[in-house]
Amino acid sequence: MAKTVMITGSSRGIGLALVKECLSSGLQVIATCRNPSAATELADLLKSKNQAPAIKLDVEDRASIKDAFAEAKKISPTLDILINNAGEFHFWWMFCLQQPGYNHLVEAIGLLRDDKSNPSIVVNMTTAMASIAENGSGKLTAYRCSKVALNMLNMNFSQEKPGVVWIAVHPGWVDTDMGRSSGAPPPLSPQDSASGILKTVLGSKLSDSGAFLRYNGEKIPW
Repeated sequence: MAKTVMITGSSRGIGLALVKECLSSGLQVIATCRNPSAATELADLLKSKNQAPAIKLDVEDRASIKDAFAEAKKISPTLDILINNAGEFHFWWMFCLQQPGYNHLVEAIGLLRDDKSNPSIVVNMTTAMASIAENGSGKLTAYRCSKVALNMLNMNFSQEKPGVVWIAVHPGWVDTDMGRSSGAPPPLSPQDSASGILKTVLGSKLSDSGAFLRYNGEKIPW
């Protein structure tokens, strides 16, 4: 039976590339985004692969989070993989990440296998800019701090739910709207990033839980 992966923020960029990569690898995909009716490329892709339509999920809305995971449970009672990719680069999200991020994961708990012999895997998309050891330039303070909080959230859940693999993954400097905001051309395509992320995820073990990793599986110093 094919593994089931749920991907948030899947209408564009890295999220859409992850949907493509997972489908190419034969996984069942439950895709979510804020506005499924506007996500035509995602809708066409899911339909072409006989997958369920995208589910509406706004990570800033607790009711939307609850409803989305209820819909996901109708498609699959358990998730083999959950990839938390959704999130915007703006101050509200950066300073209030803890609450919607926590709500998001709490709702997901009911769909995860907390089983050391066959654990579900949760991927929280972070950034290498959250590394204190690698911070040699400063700047982007709110963004860095929000992702440090996400990394701590990931570590906390790895301790509280030891039968699930929890990994925080930096996707690389990717050619997306956000990646191009610095003005310099990003070196990594969304598809190359997604390919590396999926390989890292599928190769992860219970002993990796709590880890802070690059998309290619390399460990990032805290």
